[in-house]
Amino acid sequence: MDVEGFPEVVKWLRGKKERTREGYLSALRAFVEYTKLTPTQLIEEAKEDSELGRRGSSRGAPEARVAGFYEWLLKEYVQKKYVGSRKETGKIGVSENLARTYCGAAVRSFYKTNGFRLGKGGAELHIPKGANKKENFKLRLGQAEMRRLYDVCTSLRDKTIALAMYQSFLRVGQVCSLNYGDVARELLLILSVRLISVKR
Repeated sequence: MDVEGFPEVVKWLRGKKERTREGYLSALRAFVEYTKLTPTQLIEEAKEDSELGRRGSSRGAPEARVAGFYEWLLKEYVQKKYVGSRKETGKIGVSENLARTYCGAAVRSFYKTNGFRLGKGGAELHIPKGANKKENFKLRLGQAEMRRLYDVCTSLRDKTIALAMYQSFLRVGQVCSLNYGDVARELLLILSVRLISVKR
């Protein structure tokens, strides 16, 4: 189903960057495939549920749909690839991170832009939070590891970056984003001290 023409979707995507739009549209297409409802019907359902909530008998239908969508993405969703104009199906299921992004960011944002906050008014939205991956923890280098790293660096630039990181506790991105202006004062100070000691 082409979801882009629906007024709820046009309103939702207004002002979004191209990459965000593509990700959001992929999520919404999958959600529409799962629910078998159009974007307009999804918002109408949320509106009915909200009105029931004001009377004290909310079903939490949108929240239940999103929770079911999360499980469906992990176990049943058939990933789609487009080769030219031909659609090919890929593997079944997506990663937990992608499922969380589709549910927690894209679909939730779709409802919110159209006036309905999921998980508000008694109905709970259960999307598991991501766990920290071990590879994301910082690695502390000792003097011996630093010596080995320095020895395998092939260029003066790489050796300088490695030493700057080790001595200043800066991350790679921080070191690589440094400009001359960031260190000019300190360099001039070092040069002037060396010149004075040479003259003596």
